[in-house]
Amino acid sequence: MQVVSEEHNMTKKIFNLNFLFPLFFIAFLIIASPVKGQDLCPPSFLEGIPLNGAVELYWDEPDSLGGFGEEVFSACFSTCESAAEGFTIEHIGQDTSGGWFQDSDGEFDCGTDMYACTDGGSDHFSAFASYSDTLAPVNSRMSTGPIDLSSYAAATLYFDEYIEFSDFANDSNWVEISTNGADWTPVYYSNPMELGDGFVANFIDLSDYAGQSIYLGFRFFDSIGYNEN
Repeated sequence: MQVVSEEHNMTKKIFNLNFLFPLFFIAFLIIASPVKGQDLCPPSFLEGIPLNGAVELYWDEPDSLGGFGEEVFSACFSTCESAAEGFTIEHIGQDTSGGWFQDSDGEFDCGTDMYACTDGGSDHFSAFASYSDTLAPVNSRMSTGPIDLSSYAAATLYFDEYIEFSDFANDSNWVEISTNGADWTPVYYSNPMELGDGFVANFIDLSDYAGQSIYLGFRFFDSIGYNEN
């Protein structure tokens, strides 16, 4: 997942996660656009055009994100065992089974399908949410710390999600935003019953939140729970 912001010309990036339904994975990125300023530019990006008795200088920063600009925030799930570190995991009004990094018997689980950035040589940077015990509801949120967009005029969230076992889905999962870490507003709904199994790429315009700090929440939800023994 990436958050990219435009500083009136640039954008920046967040990180990759994964959801499964009932095992749900997601990858995300935020892109933001910074407000124009008078910052000095690195000489390596300085170009010149010879003129009659003068030289016209200009600076052109390479676009490392293929049109999205510059990275705002990134996080890497370096190992399965420590993948949840740096995030807040909440299991809201549910029993002890299922949700983010918690399998059907309530034990910590990073998931056999979770690929961390230094585990096993595969860079999927994924986070893992699992189904609950039989007929137990799941309402689990994984949220970031504050992401500072105060210097930016626009922002975009890009994320890939992966869904499995969509035939057993009962409810949607969603992405939420908070400006205080306590009150959450949904900005995207993922309906596994419509999307089916596999990867889905998503772009969300977060420009309404540019100019302030935000928290991102990834909500894994199922009001019925895994309905097979």
